[in-house]
Amino acid sequence: MVDEYHIKEERDLGEILLIRLHKGP
Repeated sequence: MVDEYHIKEERDLGEILLIRLHKGP
């Protein structure tokens, strides 16, 4: 259960980082 939540959390962080990279500084 905890692993699934952790994986989802990491995926959400990855998506946020990608969005920030696409937007630029």
